[in-house]
Amino acid sequence: MEALREMAPFAIGLIVPPILYIITPRKWQGTLRFWAVYASALILGVLVSFFMGELLVDLPEAIAAILIDSSLVFAGSQVGYRLFWKGIIESRLAQTSLPAAKR
Repeated sequence: MEALREMAPFAIGLIVPPILYIITPRKWQGTLRFWAVYASALILGVLVSFFMGELLVDLPEAIAAILIDSSLVFAGSQVGYRLFWKGIIESRLAQTSLPAAKR
C-alpha cells in the first residue's frame, strides 16, 4: 500500500502534459510555460497530499509531504513528456501547421 501511495503522484504527473497542452495558450513559451507546469505540479501535489491524508499531521511533516508529492508530480510530468507525449504533441503541431503552409 505504501508503494501505491508513493507512485500515485508520479502516475498523475504522467498525464499532466497533454492536459496542459490543451489548457495553455500556444503562444506561451519558455519561462511562462515552465511556471504553468510548476504551478500545476504544486497544486496537484497539495491535492494528492490532502486526499492521501498526509496533511493531518503536524505542519513540518505536512510541508514535507507536499514537497515530496509535488516533486513526484513534476518529475512524472517531465518524464512523461520527454519519453511519450513530446512525439505525439509535435506530430499534432506538424499536422496543424502543414495546411497553413500549403496555402
